[in-house]
Amino acid sequence: MVIEFSASWCGPCRFIEPVFKEMASSSSFSHADFVKIDVDELPEVAKTFGVEAMPTFVLVRASRR
Repeated sequence: MVIEFSASWCGPCRFIEPVFKEMASSSSFSHADFVKIDVDELPEVAKTFGVEAMPTFVLVRASRR
């Protein structure tokens, strides 16, 4: 899973958004889920992941059992 932490007022976030969307829809990355989290809407989640600047990208890999 690729998580992008962003904010609507963040210039760099707006700049990277088309690239993030392109990657999310690309068959090259079909094995990954792409999630965008607005830090203003979900500040608790951003805090849990230690987000201090935007955009922040977090990669989460499911553990194998």
